[in-house]
Amino acid sequence: MNQYDFVDSCIIKYRWEIIPYGQVWEEAHYPVPLCLGGTETIRLWACDHTLQGLLQSEEFDHPCLHGFAERKDRENLQKFYSDYEHLLDKWLRQLRLRALQTLTPEQRSERNKKANLNRDFPSKQSLGKRLGATGLGGKAHAEKTRKVVIGISPSGQRFTFKSMREAEDATGVSRCLIRKCCNEAQKSSKGWNWKWDSNPLEDPTPENRTLL
Repeated sequence: MNQYDFVDSCIIKYRWEIIPYGQVWEEAHYPVPLCLGGTETIRLWACDHTLQGLLQSEEFDHPCLHGFAERKDRENLQKFYSDYEHLLDKWLRQLRLRALQTLTPEQRSERNKKANLNRDFPSKQSLGKRLGATGLGGKAHAEKTRKVVIGISPSGQRFTFKSMREAEDATGVSRCLIRKCCNEAQKSSKGWNWKWDSNPLEDPTPENRTLL
């Protein structure tokens, strides 16, 4: 189904049906999204606006949605159009990736500092729990969680992430699944292929450290 057929069905539906409880009328940019210069709008129920935006994203191959509206959009889909919830996940991932690509080096550095703040300086209690669960400590723990990973997107684009946490934040694929793919325990996850970066800068090991 495309957005044109869907909007036509909505127009017919509105002639006979009463707006569902809890729903409101919203102005939807149609047929061209606002983010691509569209100016024409049409009034749709909020739940229909959610699906129309996802179908529009499919047509223009561009995320026509807002990340801050994820909760509302997901609730609308689960209640009225559950078969299309996978499109929400797909285009939210693309939205995050595009946002990551547009960051300047300064913005990326500041973002990484904020993201790593709690991980670099955990409380004694949280650190004890994490190290007790993994059997790792100090430097070994840091090296395990900060390995550079390479992700190949469903469209074939290649991205390098400084850590699995950064990759998870950008793509929505959990660190557990990323690690399984890197360790070749499974082939891919949510359309993404993963592998460890074979050429990161690492601290010298005792075996190759030069003795003074």
